[in-house]
Amino acid sequence: MRFHIRERNLQLLRCFLRCLSREQRRRLLRALREAWNEAGRFDELVSVAMPDGKKRWLRVRASVTPERSFVTGALSDATDEVELTRERAHYQSFMEGVIDALPLPMSVKNTEGVLVLVNRAYCQAMHMQAGEAIGKRAHYMVNSEMAERLEALDRLTLETGSPHVVEDWFDIARAQRRVFLR
Repeated sequence: MRFHIRERNLQLLRCFLRCLSREQRRRLLRALREAWNEAGRFDELVSVAMPDGKKRWLRVRASVTPERSFVTGALSDATDEVELTRERAHYQSFMEGVIDALPLPMSVKNTEGVLVLVNRAYCQAMHMQAGEAIGKRAHYMVNSEMAERLEALDRLTLETGSPHVVEDWFDIARAQRRVFLR
């Protein structure tokens, strides 16, 4: 594998590589070799310690032409993206703890009506683990008539921005029992 790089770009590349740890350089070169061998792409995220002591996250993307004649690449600052992802994960973890502490069955759905979060009480009522419920729609949990009611309430909630509650007897298909949920 032999590279031809313009002098100015070579200087920038050397400067960038000096900012990386030995392990990061190895990982980057390994990804580049794999992309070269497969005439494919790579996308790596690396952290760099700045002179002011702050940490920045850089995304290195590159692709090799099908005939393996050259590599094109881009380097971008992904610090905001990485920090936002971490904040979301922290918030999600916090919300899971809050919702899990509630004594009543509680579920959270996305805008498509797919469950994204359930608490312990919900899992007990439905006789399933959280992992079984997450990613499912109402039709998987209850009979079709009740699922349609729940989906109508979900749409109403999205349209009005106000929470709506249903209190009724549910036929839990998976548990083969009837329970009163609110």
